[in-house]
Amino acid sequence: VSFPVYGISKGNASVICILEEGSAYASIQADISGRNNSYNYVNAVYSIAHREQYELGDMYNGAMYKYEETLPQETLTNRYRFVDSGSYVDMAESYQEYLLEKYDGYLTKNEDEEAPVAIEVLGAVDKIQQILGVPVSQPLTLTTYAEAEEMLEELAADGLSNMWVKLTGWMNGGVRQKVATSISLVSGLGGKSAFNSLLESVSENGIHLYLDGVTNYAYKSNLLNGFFSFTDAARLVTDERVELYPYSTVTYEEEEDEDVYYLLSGEKILKMAQNLLDYASDAGTGLSFRDIGNDLSSDFDDDNKMTRQAALEAQEALLKDAADAGTALMINGGNDYAVAYADLVTNMSLQGSEYTIIDYTVPFYQLAIHGYVNYTGESLNLAQDGDTELLLSAEYGAGLSFTLMDESIFTLQDTTYTEYFGAEYDAWHEKLVEIYTRYNEELGHIFSQEMTDHEYITSSITCTTYEDGTKVYVNYSYEDAEVDGVTLPARDYTVVR
Repeated sequence: VSFPVYGISKGNASVICILEEGSAYASIQADISGRNNSYNYVNAVYSIAHREQYELGDMYNGAMYKYEETLPQETLTNRYRFVDSGSYVDMAESYQEYLLEKYDGYLTKNEDEEAPVAIEVLGAVDKIQQILGVPVSQPLTLTTYAEAEEMLEELAADGLSNMWVKLTGWMNGGVRQKVATSISLVSGLGGKSAFNSLLESVSENGIHLYLDGVTNYAYKSNLLNGFFSFTDAARLVTDERVELYPYSTVTYEEEEDEDVYYLLSGEKILKMAQNLLDYASDAGTGLSFRDIGNDLSSDFDDDNKMTRQAALEAQEALLKDAADAGTALMINGGNDYAVAYADLVTNMSLQGSEYTIIDYTVPFYQLAIHGYVNYTGESLNLAQDGDTELLLSAEYGAGLSFTLMDESIFTLQDTTYTEYFGAEYDAWHEKLVEIYTRYNEELGHIFSQEMTDHEYITSSITCTTYEDGTKVYVNYSYEDAEVDGVTLPARDYTVVR
């Protein structure tokens, strides 16, 4: 989970448990009474003694494991807070008090009076192309710097005055970039002069620009890019390098015909992150971490071991130092140790795991951080159900997010980037402006306010309340409804001030 907190309530009393030291080793489990015992229960499970299975060959049918030789010399700390209420809203308020005290000076009140909208601009991806009859992976241009400049100026003129732009695929080969040992612009996007023109344009239009970068993984990288897998890749307990494969979204199997990529060592991750921070600082832009603040991993290299907890603390220190230096930061997901240092969190999960045992989800995390941290769900034009994602954004007090490219979607044929099926700017421009204009007019004022209440009126109708009394009703059903004298259209949100 992004935030290591669990709780349980009964009647007019409840307790929450916040995992502090050692939270990186923990997962949370819960179950209802009548299955394994007669109690509802919830607790943390710490995975401390890690192991890995050896591959001994086809002639051996048993399983042989290697464990860590020593346990980490660390402390596990759980902090309990008791609440004189059975409401999850009051439990979230207690968690908010904890966060504000812990991140005093960093988790501060927003001043936004307009809805934030995250615009991810796709620069280039890699594609196998024939060079003198030889198949070679080359950058494929989706949006040049000049096209991005024109696109953003047009959106600003359309009224998107609180844009947070994430420039993805701008360097080192594209979206699945090579390691950031050194940083080179993708030449096909227009070169240094066009890049500088883009920077000047966004500055003049008051647009927040963040250069997106990968720090944790090595795609299509070799010695020429400053990556040597035997020294720079993270290690398993068995001392094997951590090789990763893309997975099929259809069969959920490894796509072994795709290029393997590597998880970087803990030390290398921090070096890549610092290189990106230095570049963004020199360019005068913000930095978007695609993985730090979302992905967390250990490294069992005997010569330079880094536990998950050590990695957490190192990454938090890196983000804190960057924020202290004045670098604007954007992250994905929104792990609790990173949100206080970020200006915007994108791709935050708004719907939870959706396990069948769960009756309904509530905006617990959002109740705690709304008004202090801006966040969005996934891109509306790439979501499997964009209409539902918009409704969730309204219920959870999230900004909006879109992913765009100037080229036609047909350009992505015969590539491994079909997830960008809905990213064509010309196809989405008018719809995007229409969605944002209404959302901003009705909800723009809530982003500087705390979320004070949330309730399920029916199983398909929710109501979220803010400091000034604004109520946001969301009707997920396919029939109109009436609540408190207010008509709620089907599959829509209604704001009452």
